[in-house]
Amino acid sequence: MTEQAEINKLSRLIGKPVFFRSTFDEQRPKDFIPMLRPTRKHFNEFIHLLDKMLSENINRDFFKGDIALERQVKHDNGTVEIQALGTLQLFEKWLSKRYRTRNGEDVSYELATPLREVRRLRQEPAHKLREDEYDRTYPQRQDDILGKVCRALTKMRYILWSHPQAREHYSPPAWLDSDKIVFY
Repeated sequence: MTEQAEINKLSRLIGKPVFFRSTFDEQRPKDFIPMLRPTRKHFNEFIHLLDKMLSENINRDFFKGDIALERQVKHDNGTVEIQALGTLQLFEKWLSKRYRTRNGEDVSYELATPLREVRRLRQEPAHKLREDEYDRTYPQRQDDILGKVCRALTKMRYILWSHPQAREHYSPPAWLDSDKIVFY
């Protein structure tokens, strides 16, 4: 949540709309907590909430003027359909177009993969009927996913911080880049 707020600060510094529509810094979602019961049901509920806080929370206006927000799909009958791109597609496309490593490598896959993993995990229970189960590995899986997402958001912050308009005017909270961060 702090990474989201810092990303939004950087978005404004570089003259763009905020990246996340909400940063949850005023009020954390009440179910964004450590798993009290390690069950499939609680894990799925957490993943559903995390996806809402991430990919469903990305502001499409952030990408305006940099990339196309829609694509044209031509059908066999000659008609053309305009389809809005999803926020994860926009994020990947924007990163791919705007940012490369010093070696010219594309970073979009690396940053979008954890968000795509959350989306994939969210879709599994929507398409399969499965019984609830108790499994002690769910809390560790929750932590692993949060770690991946946190690293991706941190890299996104660094990318925005590298923008000429942000370099000299931004300073993150000192504790944010420490190794003493705990998820909850």
